[in-house]
Amino acid sequence: MEIEEYSRLIAYLRKLRRGELLTREEAEDFKTLAEKMAKERSNDPLAALLVGLAGFVHGVVIASSAISMLGRERR
Repeated sequence: MEIEEYSRLIAYLRKLRRGELLTREEAEDFKTLAEKMAKERSNDPLAALLVGLAGFVHGVVIASSAISMLGRERR
């Protein structure tokens, strides 16, 4: 991974730590970066946990978007 990719990954983790929800684009990028890190560090269990966290966050963001869209359609 490039330094810029690590910086984005850390920025997403800091945003989540503050309790902020990522945008859909950020969640997709976070998931992609976590998967890339896991491939590069296949023996690192923390990298695998990061992939799990990224997948969970991505799912929450997608579900949140879908719920918002359904709410708008009912109005």
